[in-house]
Amino acid sequence: MLRSRVITSELWRSRTDNQILRVIITAVVIAWPLQAEAQGPERIAMIAIDAPTRTELARISRQGPERIAMIAIDAPTRTELARISRLGLEIQMSPFGGDAVVFADQEELAALRTAGITFQITHENAEAWFASRLDVSLGPGSMGGYYTLAEVLTKVDELSTNYPNIISAKFSVGTSLEGREIWAFVVSDAPDPDTPDLSRPAVFYNS
Repeated sequence: MLRSRVITSELWRSRTDNQILRVIITAVVIAWPLQAEAQGPERIAMIAIDAPTRTELARISRQGPERIAMIAIDAPTRTELARISRLGLEIQMSPFGGDAVVFADQEELAALRTAGITFQITHENAEAWFASRLDVSLGPGSMGGYYTLAEVLTKVDELSTNYPNIISAKFSVGTSLEGREIWAFVVSDAPDPDTPDLSRPAVFYNS
């Protein structure tokens, strides 16, 4: 904090652009290692929001540092499609032609304008628009009526608890490429996965 106050004071006393630039650069060089040493690596927290309303979902979406817009490009030519592809943007378009739909952030929108692509922004914040379309009446899940993974696993545990004679407790059959557990359970009149009756026919269901 002491160094920060000295830098601020020196900046206030500066009179020319060159002096100000020099002080700003010095401030960055000094502050960066101090901040990195004091704070350590950045931590990302996962939070749960209980049954958010549509207004709350839209408000949360507006808080993010980056908004993704949904845009429409009217009947793009092959040349225009090639320009869009070179910008690294994915194009959603009917094989029969018509408008193309693209999702882009603010920098990508600027790149499209620079490339001479004419487009119309249909939704400034695509994430908020999709969130507003979620219909919680579809089911009891918290994700627009759908179950989250945690809720699915809770339901599996409930099935095993309520029907132990025909449904086994969930067990892991391995991990995914990203290290997540792959859960399974047995539905049978002999549901113990450790002592399966291999003489009986079985069905594997993957969902």
